Amino acid sequence: MVATYTGILREQGRIEWDGQVPDKAGARVVMTLQEAAPAAAPISEHARLLQLLTESGRGIETVIPDPVAWQKEMRTSRTQIGRDDG
Repeated sequence: MVATYTGILREQGRIEWDGQVPDKAGARVVMTLQEAAPAAAPISEHARLLQLLTESGRGIETVIPDPVAWQKEMRTSRTQIGRDDG
């Protein structure tokens, strides 16, 4: 039976498998190398949001024009336990 597994060949002959890791210790293998560009590293949720805003032509300043005022407003809008502001 022939099974196909995909992965990336790393330094010193180590293979980083894409999905299922073959459980065939000691099995004879034939490797076919496919030249391809490396996959982009995953980006954080914040970086992705910034990327989407940048690509849309809208910077974060159009969403929150004055970040300091926005932060003060967010802090004062919540009731704080043990504080009597009245």
